[in-house]
Amino acid sequence: MDVLAVVANEQWLPAALQVFYSAKKYGNWKGDYLVVAVNCWPESLCDKGIHVAPVSFDGAPNYGKFHLLKTDMQKWDRVICYDGDVIIETDINDLSNVNQFSAVQEPNFPLLKNQIAVRRWKAMRKMGFDLTASVFNGGFFVLPTSEIKTHWFNDIWEIEHKFKDWSLATDQHIQNIMFYKKWHPLDAKYNCLTPNKNKKQVQHFAGQTRPWKPNSEWKDRWNTNYKNALETSFGSQTTIMHL
Repeated sequence: MDVLAVVANEQWLPAALQVFYSAKKYGNWKGDYLVVAVNCWPESLCDKGIHVAPVSFDGAPNYGKFHLLKTDMQKWDRVICYDGDVIIETDINDLSNVNQFSAVQEPNFPLLKNQIAVRRWKAMRKMGFDLTASVFNGGFFVLPTSEIKTHWFNDIWEIEHKFKDWSLATDQHIQNIMFYKKWHPLDAKYNCLTPNKNKKQVQHFAGQTRPWKPNSEWKDRWNTNYKNALETSFGSQTTIMHL
């Protein structure tokens, strides 16, 4: 069994529910559902069949993704992680056939040098990094849990401590340093940063008007999904998971 994971603080819990509903309704998702709950305790989601893993730390909420690199996740075969600002409108269940760490190439800033402040380029080269290496968008990845090593969680926090100020991004450059030249590219339909109502794809609104905002042309679609999510059971009752 695989798990679809979304990281959310209390403010982003409705977004997580919308992701899960769109995955179930339009994404043909057959696996489990997990919220990595940052500095909150949404235990009521367990009644809806959603696994809840509360985590507490200081820093950007997106750092909750780091907890998906723990060996505790090996209770599932794969982790499919999405940011909360997506609407899933294509089949994602075939991601269960992915057998290596995989993601979609960053379309707008596709090279490592685009992720790192210019003043840090020389230091990166001295450390052996190829600044022309391709990078992935951090809003989605597939991780076969058999790949997880016990030291990964500590490793990524060490990278965060060393490199957090080397980019204007929060977590994307950290993920790309962690998985430098160790990721496999997937079709852009699984994480498309140019939303299009006429295309069946995972619509990702990174750097754009969030789809739940009153001025978004997607607000009706997002609101319908969210309202339906409130009435939907996603599986049998679960219990709090400690990561």
